[in-house]
Order: sequence, then structure tokens, then C-alpha cells
Amino acid sequence: MKTLEQMFLHLNWANQRIIEALHTNKTEDQEALRLFSHILLAERIWLTRLEGKDSTQLPIWTEEGLSRCQERARENKKSYDAYLPI
Repeated sequence: MKTLEQMFLHLNWANQRIIEALHTNKTEDQEALRLFSHILLAERIWLTRLEGKDSTQLPIWTEEGLSRCQERARENKKSYDAYLPI
């Protein structure tokens, strides 16, 4: 479990660095946002699977803006923190 905890601490750290980089990019790189959104959705799918729930109906590709990505990253962190009390 300690390895998983360290992995998710790193995951959150990396997500925050990506958010900071996207925030400083004034052109709102749509491809970067699309890929980051995909990563965040995949994080949610993996947590759903870890919880033993069905993830087949969860989206994996969406077009979302930076504010929604920030919100999704916070939601993922909160959910992973609840699953893996760090």
C-alpha cells in the first residue's frame, strides 16, 4: 500500500504541475487540454475499478476547459485520498 500511496502523491503533484503549465499558456492549447482531460478521466476510471465498481459507462474522451480540468483534478484527489488514506 505504501507504494500506491507514493504513486498517488506523485500523480497529484504531476497534475498540479500540468495545471500550472496550462495556466501560464495564454493560448489555451486545445490539444493539451484534451489530453489532460483524458488523463484525468482515466484516473477516475481506475479508481472506480479499484473500488470494484463498473466503469464501462464512464467517458474517457471529452472536450473540457482548464477550469473543468482543475475541478476534475480536485475531485480525483479527494476520491483517491478517501480510498488511500495518505
